[in-house]
Amino acid sequence: MGSEVFSARARASRPLADAFVDWFTEGSEVFSARARASRPLADAFVDWFTVGSEVFSARARASRPLADAFVDWFTVGSELCTLLPMRLRLPSSIASVFLVLGVGCGFDSTGAGDSSGEADTDGNGDGDGDPGDGDGDGDPGDGDGDSGDGDGDGDSGDGDGDGDSGDGDGDSGDGDGDTGDGDGESGDGDGDPDPCAGYSFHEIMLASDGQPALPMALYGNENSPPPGVWAQSEVDEEGTITWGFDVECPVEVVMWAVVWDQKPGFLPDDADSFWVRMDGEDPERKWVFGCQTENVDSGWSYQQVSHNAGENTCMLESVSWVLNPGVHILRVRNRESSTFQGAAGIARVLLTSNADYVPTIAND
Repeated sequence: MGSEVFSARARASRPLADAFVDWFTEGSEVFSARARASRPLADAFVDWFTVGSEVFSARARASRPLADAFVDWFTVGSELCTLLPMRLRLPSSIASVFLVLGVGCGFDSTGAGDSSGEADTDGNGDGDGDPGDGDGDGDPGDGDGDSGDGDGDGDSGDGDGDGDSGDGDGDSGDGDGDTGDGDGESGDGDGDPDPCAGYSFHEIMLASDGQPALPMALYGNENSPPPGVWAQSEVDEEGTITWGFDVECPVEVVMWAVVWDQKPGFLPDDADSFWVRMDGEDPERKWVFGCQTENVDSGWSYQQVSHNAGENTCMLESVSWVLNPGVHILRVRNRESSTFQGAAGIARVLLTSNADYVPTIAND
């Protein structure tokens, strides 16, 4: 009975130690019944068990596989199993029972660790050392920690999807779609086009496109020769006109405007200036365009926006704005009082990223 339990457990791939425990437990019950009917047999088993155990212990201490130790123990015990009944002249039937219980006579280690009828070279994934069988026994290709099998062993560049670099499994540098690997995404230096590379900005805004606030008002006619429509205020420090515009990429711009200066040049009692503000900046830029018109005939002309740091003199500073992508607000406010005819007027605004560009009214 014990051998049957042992065989069943082994076929189910239970560890050999567990199978032996089951065998020993159930076999012992039969042995106990038999031993009560024959004390000499019990003595024989004690000897058999003692000697076999010593061999088993010695083998185990030497780190021999459990199956080998068990076979040696069984073999030695089986020899005693055979000799002692002969010496005691036990009935052959009792000796046979003992042999059945021991399963030592004729025990063969072939196929240990396999299912029934399988030997150690069957290649069926039983942990017996067969290469490439996926049994986790340390050979290549079976997910047990060696290289090339996708088991997370950390080998770089082996294409096994185990998390190291160069194998297309999602980490950096292997062309799999993350940053810095030449896969076409933006900003990672991998040769993909920069949508803002070479970006330029050039936009003209007419007075008729702006929003005036009284006392700034619009005058003229769009169908008239340039400048067409313009904005002006005769009240000092009052009246504004505002434009909104949009840029797609970071850009630095300068500003030009078509302005009216009745008396060109920097002259007293001549309205020839505005306050200019971009995106609510504070303070505003004081633009005295009269400092720039002394060589211009009376009337309308394109002048570049600057800042005059002087009070009663021209101390001009160049002006530019660095703009981020998005919507921006430009506001121009009247600075000096004047008559209607002599008031400073503004007809159009040009914002450009080309600092060297010089527009004209006829071609801007």
